[in-house]
Amino acid sequence: STNILNNTIQGGNGYGIYSENSNYITISQNQITSMNSDGIRLQTGCTSALVDSNTISSNNNYGIY
Repeated sequence: STNILNNTIQGGNGYGIYSENSNYITISQNQITSMNSDGIRLQTGCTSALVDSNTISSNNNYGIY
């Protein structure tokens, strides 16, 4: 499993958090702002993902996709 916890991610040309083909990923209590794309993006193959208690704002695309 993978845990992405308690990060501040601000500004950039890509995604705040990007995951592909990850089983049992937890993304929690992160602050993601001002990204050029999505705040959090889960692609194909992400199974049993938990996305909880994140603050996501002012991104150019989706907050969570």
